[in-house]
Amino acid sequence: MVEKQPKYQFALNNRADAYMGKGNLDAALKDLNAILNLNPNNVRAHVARGELFERRRNLDQARGDYRSAAYALSKFDEYDVAVARAKAQERLAALTQQGPGGTTKTRRIALIIGNAPTRTFKRSIIRRATPS
Repeated sequence: MVEKQPKYQFALNNRADAYMGKGNLDAALKDLNAILNLNPNNVRAHVARGELFERRRNLDQARGDYRSAAYALSKFDEYDVAVARAKAQERLAALTQQGPGGTTKTRRIALIIGNAPTRTFKRSIIRRATPS
């Protein structure tokens, strides 16, 4: 399917999942990057790439992808996207470091997400836990 329609994101995501299941992380990363080049707001691809980076012990990049998935702007979620978003929020919380004594400070950051086809940008203010 991917050979016939190389821009079909669902097929690319499924192939990336298969590569990750086999342990071929480089091929999976290539497919996930291709998906995110086509659609930077693809929640499933961000979650899968976060899992890949987490398996490689690259926690900063994993946090970044989970954050992108957790706060991606969309009008509604299909079931699989909602599950992926919930997983991203859970993993982001698990990977967020806490300060001394288990306390965290919060700060506001701006998350800017581009919509490539229309070249418009949306800005959303989110709260992010940071180490004390």
